[in-house]
Parts: sequence; C-alpha cells; structure tokens
Amino acid sequence: MLKNVILIVLATVLLPQLITYSSQFFSIFVKPQLPYLYARYGGEDVSGGCQIVRAVGLQHCEDVATIRQVQDEHTGYSPMLAGCDDRFAYNTVLGVFDDIVTPGTLQLVAPYKDLDGRVDVTVMPITIDDDADFDLHPLGIGVSPVNSARVFVVNHALEESRVEVLDVDYDLARAHRVASIAHPLISTPNSIAAIDDTSFYVSNDHRFGLRGRTVAGKVVNMLETFLRLPLGEVNLVRFAEGDGTVDVQRAAKHIAYANGVVAFDDKLAVGSTTTNQVLLYRRDIQTDALEYLRSIHLPFHVDNLSYDKEGGVVLASGHPHYPTLARYVRSKGKTEDPMSWVVAIEVDKEQEEMEETRGEGEVAQRRLLKGNKKDSIHSVIQSDGQFASSVTTLERNGDALVGGGLYMNGLLTCRI
Repeated sequence: MLKNVILIVLATVLLPQLITYSSQFFSIFVKPQLPYLYARYGGEDVSGGCQIVRAVGLQHCEDVATIRQVQDEHTGYSPMLAGCDDRFAYNTVLGVFDDIVTPGTLQLVAPYKDLDGRVDVTVMPITIDDDADFDLHPLGIGVSPVNSARVFVVNHALEESRVEVLDVDYDLARAHRVASIAHPLISTPNSIAAIDDTSFYVSNDHRFGLRGRTVAGKVVNMLETFLRLPLGEVNLVRFAEGDGTVDVQRAAKHIAYANGVVAFDDKLAVGSTTTNQVLLYRRDIQTDALEYLRSIHLPFHVDNLSYDKEGGVVLASGHPHYPTLARYVRSKGKTEDPMSWVVAIEVDKEQEEMEETRGEGEVAQRRLLKGNKKDSIHSVIQSDGQFASSVTTLERNGDALVGGGLYMNGLLTCRI
C-alpha cells in the first residue's frame, strides 16, 4: 500500500516536470515558418529601410557595440565596434579549429545615410599596438559607460580565452592593450557588460568547454548543452591598472548556457541559450551584487542582448531553429541559411494584448511554452535566413538599428 502511495506521489510530482522538459527539449526541432523579412520597431513597419551592408572585414561579426558617448556631428550616428572572424575555420564555442593561424579582427564601423536614405557604413580595422600578429578571435564586446575609450573584448585566443582591456583612439582606429585578463574562473567567456573602467560582468557559457578536449570531454560538453545543465554562470571582475591585481567573484550561478549580458538601470539581463530565456536580476548599484528576479521566456535560443535606452527595451537576438544552424556550420555555408529572430522586451510592463503581425510574421507569444506575466515582448526582426542570416546582436544607434550575425556576411541596418 505504502509503495503504491509513493509511486502515485512521485508520478504526480515528476510527470508534469518530465512532460514540460520533453516539450521544451523537442521544441528546438520544430521549424518556425518565418518570412523573408519582417521588421517593425515602435509599432511601425521599417522593413523598407533595411539592407545588408557588405564590406571587406565584415565577416561573421558576432557582436557589435555602440560608442554612445561619441557622436559624429555630420551623420548624427555614433561609431561602433564589430568583432569579426572566419567562424567556419575557428569557433571555440562549437569546437572548430580548422585555421589556427589567421586571426579575427576588431572593426571600427561608422554609419551614415546613403543617397536613398538607408543606413550604410564605412569600415576600418582597429590596429592593436601596431601588432599585425596579435592573436585576436573576438566574441563579446563591452564599452565602459564612463569612458568611451575603454573597451573590453572577449578574446578566444589560441592558447587560452581571456578578456582584453583596450583603450581605443577612434580617430586613428588604433588601440592600446592595457591588460589581458586570464583567470581560472573565466574559463569559457562569452559576453561582457561593462560597469566602469576597471570592472565588468562576463558570462561563462559552459562549465565544460571544447578547447583541448578529448573525445570524452566533447561528449560531456554535448551532454551539458543538450541536457540544458545549469553549469554556466556570470562573474564579476574587478582589476587594478597599477599592479595588475584581478578579483573575480561569481555573481550569478546555475545558468544553462549563459550567453549575452546587458546592464541597464538597476538590473542585469542574462541570455540562457538552451532554455530560451532571458534571466533578470536586480543589481545593487553600490556593490554590483545580483539578486535573481525572474525569467522571461522567448521563442528562440537567446544569444546576445543590448539595451535601447531611448525606447526603454532590451533587444534580444537569437536562433529560432538549431538544426538549420548546425547543418550550416557543418557544411561551411553550403546548406540553408540559418534563421534570425529579434524581440524587444519591455521589462516590468505587463503585456496587455498579443502582438499584431498582420500575418506578415510569426506571433512570438504563440510559440511560447510558458507565458510571461510581468513583461511584454514584440518581434523586431524575423527572417527565414535568405535576407538576414543568424543575427546574434541588434543595437540601436540614433534612428538606425545595426545588427551582426554569427555566420552573416555583412551587417544588417534598418532605418527606423
């Protein structure tokens, strides 16, 4: 009798959890029917002002960052930085090490309006300490909010992953390396949210990375990813420029595939790629300690995050269909282009009604397995990959949106 009662209790408690977990896991294989291009911002259709800008050096620019304290008086736009690399040949997150010689680049991007009124860009590579052989494979980029020259770049260099601290001269497109921060707790760095000139948050996407792993190690990494094990984290890093002292503290633990991070107001948002969530934390402005608030569920695998202060929204970019992305990477770009989906999240504003896409795009809320009660989401960009492929970052810059993609050649720009 007691045995039957125990079995009934276990079934009552565990079965709903198992069903939910299975639904969430197998949802990654359900391919959404996204349009060629859907682009709306602030309730307005902006698709007519979108284009892909291609230039030498703008290849696979996974992250872009806006230098908001600086503005060109002629164009009205701020300069931007883009971290670009040949990720078919070198991608430590996905375990690709086919070309260990050719470095990536940090590109200085200057937006301007072309004759048609669309947003084009000029591009110039940043030279770091006049070292043409500097081993740079950039991922996340963070800019100090108190000093536009101070830039933090996640560098998946050949020997080790580290964070480069740079002082950038935007007029000369040159940078001086102030420090290279390597630490046992910064093992798989992905994204950066700068706090000031000497402190920042950095995410570790995995506990078990793929760099230098044996076959068994690769299996463990795969299990961590596909079982959505909460082994990623966000660390708070402080360093002293004088003596080089580095202090690293775990700020947020137990995150499955911790990816993009962005600080805004008194909050920090963290993208959890494999759980399709943005995790929201309250940030103590004095101590930078984090307190977990809640999760915001999205209809895709969340990658990078940015914050549009003028619009008051977090922009979350990600991958709607992992199998398409995986095939594209394995074929080195010979299969179907991976899809793109970006949403705007209004934090602390309850969604009063479902977004209206007029049948031109997917309704984000209809693809969610769990609702969001305290925050609202609206789609900004959707593409089946033919127009905008694998968009991983979208930044607001004046009256423009500028986006980079993990495997996109060029940058996405939209006039809003």
